Amino acid sequence: MNLKKDSFTLSEPVSFHVASHGWLREIPSPPKVLNYLGSVQSLSRPCFAIVGTRRPSGYGVRTAIAFSKQLASMGFTIVSGLARGIDSWAHRGALMARGKTVAVLGHGLKRIYPPENFSLSQDILNSGGCLLSEYPLETPPLPHHFPQRNRIISGLCVGTLIIEAAEKSGSLITARYALEQNRSVFVVPSRIEDKSFTGGNLLLQEGAKLVLKLEDILEEIGGSYRECIEKDRKDDSDLLELKTLFETQNHQLCLTQILEASSAERTKLLAALDVAIKQEKVVEVAPQHYIWIT
Repeated sequence: MNLKKDSFTLSEPVSFHVASHGWLREIPSPPKVLNYLGSVQSLSRPCFAIVGTRRPSGYGVRTAIAFSKQLASMGFTIVSGLARGIDSWAHRGALMARGKTVAVLGHGLKRIYPPENFSLSQDILNSGGCLLSEYPLETPPLPHHFPQRNRIISGLCVGTLIIEAAEKSGSLITARYALEQNRSVFVVPSRIEDKSFTGGNLLLQEGAKLVLKLEDILEEIGGSYRECIEKDRKDDSDLLELKTLFETQNHQLCLTQILEASSAERTKLLAALDVAIKQEKVVEVAPQHYIWIT
């Protein structure tokens, strides 16, 4: 991957058929194909969207970071739109927690908008997340593209959290899409005297879930996602052990070295090796000889 100042030069296949992603193929008018840059493995975990105003208050910034960090630490992939304001802070919160985050763009992958978020997009890729777009690679950031891409943000996710939304805003469009897609919508309440952010409070009047703490979200989305996340956590722990073993062998390892481990460790390490190969962290360079490449 070669990086220019404000665009990406792509040198790898960068598309997948949405029919292969169960969540997206369920939504009305799904995109047929999504272009991507980075690791789509980040979409294999339960995803959660955090969106909001482009001009947040200090309270909004702190809230976006806090919820993003907490959810990412639990194993959720945080999805947002790489826009200024709450979107950017949601991505950054996930990165602070060393979690995964995905940005859905309203333009082609060879354009980054807003341009000041180029370094943030690079951080997302370097952390194992990805950038997604339904548009051709050179498509500019046209205004009507952003409301359209919001259906993908909500469609990828088990729930969407709205932070400081105006009465007429892209965040409310995302919330409407989420409700249409039978996804959960959550809102952090704003001060009633603040007329800039009445949209979120209106959603609460219409029945969105009021959120004061992380448990309010977890109670709503149910236990099945907890089980999935716990499995991901175990996989991550086993991968870390495998990576440590690779590091002791100068990042090269043969199957015999794994089989020399104790029986309990051997089972864990073999399972982790299979996961690492699927995630393209490990490459088999010769029969039963492997290199850790990330």
